[in-house]
Amino acid sequence: TVHGMKRSFPIWVYGCIGIVCCLFSAGCQRSRPPRPVAKAPDPAQTWTPERITQDPGGYLTFADSEIVRQIAERESRIKQIEASRISVGERADKLKQSIADAANIQKRMQVAIERGDDDQSWPIQFAGQRFERSRAMAVLDASKRFVTSRTPLADEYDRALAKIGSTAESIRSDILELGRLREKLALDMERVRLNQGIAEIADLRKSVDTLSAFAASLADTTDNPLEDLTEKARPLAAEAELEALLKK
Repeated sequence: TVHGMKRSFPIWVYGCIGIVCCLFSAGCQRSRPPRPVAKAPDPAQTWTPERITQDPGGYLTFADSEIVRQIAERESRIKQIEASRISVGERADKLKQSIADAANIQKRMQVAIERGDDDQSWPIQFAGQRFERSRAMAVLDASKRFVTSRTPLADEYDRALAKIGSTAESIRSDILELGRLREKLALDMERVRLNQGIAEIADLRKSVDTLSAFAASLADTTDNPLEDLTEKARPLAAEAELEALLKK
C-alpha cells in the first residue's frame, strides 16, 4: 500500500503469477517418487480344506466366479469347434465329390477303351474330346490312382469330424454339469448368508477337486484332429495329372 491505499496490478500480472504457481506445482509433483501400486490378488489362489472351513463364504464366491469362467471358456470352445466343423465339412464334401467324379471317369473310360479295342475305332470320343489309346489309358490310370489315394483321406475326414462332434457333446455335457454345480453352491451360499452353516464342509472340499477336474478335461480337448489333415489334403500328382489330361 502507498499512503494507506491498496495498489492494484494489471490483470496480466495475476495471470503470470498463476502460471508460475502451476509450473512450480507440476515440478514438485514430477520430483515426487511414484506411489507403489497395490498388486492385484491372484485369482488362482489355492483353497485348502482348512481355508474353506475358516471362510466358506469366500470360497463359495470364488467357486461361483470360477464356474462362470469355465462355462464361458467352454462356450467359446464350442463356437471354435463348430466353425472348424463347418469349414472341414465343406472340404470333406468337396473331396468326396471329386472322388465320385474320378470314379465316374474311370468307369466310363474303361468302357470307352474296351469299345475302342473291340471296334478298332481309335481315336475314340470321350467327354467331347478325341483320345488316342495312349492318352485314354493315361486318363484311366490317373483316375484309378486318384480314387485309390484320396479315399483313405475321405475316411480320415469322417473320423475327424466324428471325433469333433463327440468333443463338442462332451463340452456341452460339462456346461450342464457346471450349471448344476453352480446351483448347488448357490444354495450353500444362501445358507451361509442366513448363518445356518453348512452341514458338510467336506462337500465343499470335494467341489475343489470337481472344478480342477473340469479344468483338466477342457485342456484335454485342445488337440485338433484336423491339423494333420491339412498336409494330407494337398493336391496329389494323380490329381494334377488327371486334370491336365482332361484339358488337353
